[in-house]
Amino acid sequence: MKKIISILFTALLFGLSVFILEGAFFRLVDWYAKYRLSLAWGEAGKGGFNEYLKKLPMDHFKEPPSRLAGLEDPSYKALEEHEYASKIMSFSRPLRDKFKDETEETLDPLVNFEIRDFGPVRSIVLPGWQRSASPEEVRRKMARRVGDSLEFSRGLFISLQEKKDDEDFSENFKRLEPTFGFLLNQGVACCLLPVSSSTDLLEKVRFLKTKYSQHAENLFVSAGQKCGPYLLEACSVDPDLFKAVMVRNSAVLPAPPSYRGLPWFLAEVETQNLSENETLSNVLQWVNLCRDADHLYASRLGGMLRLGGREESSSISSFSVAFMLESLNFLENVGDRWPTAEVLDAKPVDRVTVSKPKPPLVSPETQDFDIVKIEESIREIEKRDPQSPSSRESMFDCEIVRGYRELHANDPELSLISNRDLVLKLGLGFEEMGAGVLDKVGERDPLFIRFYQSLRMVQSIDSPLN
Repeated sequence: MKKIISILFTALLFGLSVFILEGAFFRLVDWYAKYRLSLAWGEAGKGGFNEYLKKLPMDHFKEPPSRLAGLEDPSYKALEEHEYASKIMSFSRPLRDKFKDETEETLDPLVNFEIRDFGPVRSIVLPGWQRSASPEEVRRKMARRVGDSLEFSRGLFISLQEKKDDEDFSENFKRLEPTFGFLLNQGVACCLLPVSSSTDLLEKVRFLKTKYSQHAENLFVSAGQKCGPYLLEACSVDPDLFKAVMVRNSAVLPAPPSYRGLPWFLAEVETQNLSENETLSNVLQWVNLCRDADHLYASRLGGMLRLGGREESSSISSFSVAFMLESLNFLENVGDRWPTAEVLDAKPVDRVTVSKPKPPLVSPETQDFDIVKIEESIREIEKRDPQSPSSRESMFDCEIVRGYRELHANDPELSLISNRDLVLKLGLGFEEMGAGVLDKVGERDPLFIRFYQSLRMVQSIDSPLN
């Protein structure tokens, strides 16, 4: 009997020791924490829950909080989201420890990196990574021959500051140097970008992606209190420009657009601001929409909310860095399967809706809806307005847009115009034809009117056809 008890006690002690050691490895060793995540979720972009490990009480299998109900207190839901984010990102704690150690100990973090100006964007710090040029990059004149060394970055991290505070650029840049140094060692280029509006941000971001795609193909943007609205407004206008957006302690934030396939989103909110119900409700909508994804990783990590104190929310947190690098790892695993933004049906009650302005009175001369007159008017607009290239055919899709593309199927230049710009072009054309025409169009295609009014109400629209 004593022998059996001794064996059972030894086995129990051994099991307890393994349990403690495993927990310590998960907490302290970065490679093991990521390995355990891959065991639980599978490979990023292809994964699924491990049916055996899911039976264990592991943080990886914590379910996301439910959506905010109509009468539910947003602050209570924010506390749930904070707890969820802490649990589901527990695998990142070794990386966050490493970030804190390196940023506190490194004396001159940018000494080994080159700083350049790219047109209107100054002081971009580059990691200095190189790879062989592809035939496509030779065709785009980014290199002379296939196989030549080509400088590149895994992504570009942009920290925003308001343009009126431009005199503080040097001070803010100095404060960000430790964070930049850590990210540069991960192959991520970095910059501090002053912006005055969402339009200004869109112009500079599009410039970087067009002229310096080898560095700015994958954009990760962080904004503090003043620039948070600019970032989310820009993301609402063109969500496919960004891979992840992070906002800190913004008292006013816009509601999200009704899209699926939005960038990854992280909001860090001061606990003192939990009483701001409208802003908090908008943040929770962003979180839920950005987690609305087919891939397991994105559906668990794509939208998060964290609570913190004033000091933590005043700079780039270790949680933000871990969140951004995880989105980059996921992006590199899924490659071309990274989702593009698609317009959602406006039926669900928790989606954002745009109030419809009072329609104008219908004049007698426009009682009859004449598509021939509309076509003639649009042709006149086409003669006056230049056309711009775009490839986002899945967004702003509606009956009027599809019909117009079918009528002009033989026009090769029409494929270069995005649906968003086409909605603006057609809507302006209908308005130029006189009062009542736009209402007639709305009776035929209500979704077109909703798209057009949404675009007209967003002040930051930056379209060459507008």
